[in-house]
Amino acid sequence: MMNGWGCNRIFQKVLVQLLKHRELYHIIQHKKLCLLAGLRGRIGKEKVRNAICSVGLNSDEKKTVGKYSLGMRQRLGIAQAIMENPQLLILDEPMNGLDLKGADAIRKLLISMKKPERIIIVASHIQQDIEELCDEVYFMKKVTLESPDLSEN
Repeated sequence: MMNGWGCNRIFQKVLVQLLKHRELYHIIQHKKLCLLAGLRGRIGKEKVRNAICSVGLNSDEKKTVGKYSLGMRQRLGIAQAIMENPQLLILDEPMNGLDLKGADAIRKLLISMKKPERIIIVASHIQQDIEELCDEVYFMKKVTLESPDLSEN
């Protein structure tokens, strides 16, 4: 322990920051997600492959992450977010960089993940995303969340 932090926790934070660093974009997607999955030891390579495939990427892709388009990197980020089947999923502009087909596939994936025991928070400026994905809608105004005033409509 170091100042109340376990060494494993410090290692996890450092490794996650390193994996986000551009100099490590030479890592192949599957290896990158396996490294992240290995930090917590909850899932194996097969679940990583499933997450990659579920967002429309080829799990056997040999192209390095640095050569990915914005949409491919966005899909990989979503695969990373869902690979451990979290009960709380927070996504900021998940359709950013995706083409129409990709955005539709991610919308369908998120809808399929809706369960009573799971909370999915999506920040989006895209009306279609809000209408299709959200059961409850709040607006951010400066630093506060506000419920929409439906009586104005």
